Amino acid sequence: MTGIRESQQAQTLHVQGRSEWYRAFVQLRKNKAAVISAFVLLAIILAAIFAPLLTTYDPTVQNLSERLQGPSPQHIFGTDRGGRDIFSRVLYGARVSLTVGLLAVVIGAAVGVTLGLASGYFGGLVDNVIMRVIEVIMAFPGILLAILIVAILGPGLFNVLLALSVYALPGMSRVARGNTLSLREQDFVTAARASGVPDAGIMFRHILPNALAPLIVVTTLRVASVILSASSLSFLGLGAQPPTPEWGAMISEGRFNLYEAPHIMFFPGMAILLTVLCLNFIGDAIRDAFDPRMRER
Repeated sequence: MTGIRESQQAQTLHVQGRSEWYRAFVQLRKNKAAVISAFVLLAIILAAIFAPLLTTYDPTVQNLSERLQGPSPQHIFGTDRGGRDIFSRVLYGARVSLTVGLLAVVIGAAVGVTLGLASGYFGGLVDNVIMRVIEVIMAFPGILLAILIVAILGPGLFNVLLALSVYALPGMSRVARGNTLSLREQDFVTAARASGVPDAGIMFRHILPNALAPLIVVTTLRVASVILSASSLSFLGLGAQPPTPEWGAMISEGRFNLYEAPHIMFFPGMAILLTVLCLNFIGDAIRDAFDPRMRER
């Protein structure tokens, strides 16, 4: 009986010892909307990477003899007012839009998480200074702050990237700070501090890995909003400049021929819609997967 009891206890400990990440993955895999969104998003990314293999048209070369043509076997998405193939511009535009969105969030997350860790870990004056700066940034609506920064620095993709990085920073910082405040008094942090581990080591090797789950959720959802904001800035003429293919800039160019050639705006608009929708579905699914209240028992 003792052996059976010990075996049962070992099995129980094995189940209880499963990683939180494994349980979240199992829960995430059951979400059909998230799985489909992941495949669609992967297809968009692969299409952007292998754009030269999927189209023979140069996205920036004009051919005025074929301007404003509708979808056809030769140009499956039609052509714009410069005679450029819209399919090739959508594919190459995905490179620009996705790169700007991902880089802006990565930069914002790197800076924001570092500030949030330092703010929550050290507290006191450090916390007050960092949080007051974050609150000043948050006082401006996100897209208006980005427009202000780009208006000061001038239009261009690099300045848009910088502006959107600042836009993504506060959310990351506050989430990192909140988790650090709850983790810094845990026993494993106290043990690391007593063992002489430097503050930087405690923050990045002990606290950060335990705070990754909510940060991943925020990052996924933020990528969607940043891509949408980047497209909005390009639509206003503050982002990618002609003839660079970018989804927001393509929609801006297509508005002049909305009635006679609506396909110019439709296809880049659908690309933005699909990308943002997929990212939101994935972000919501990740959030639910890490939420104990949503976990199936």
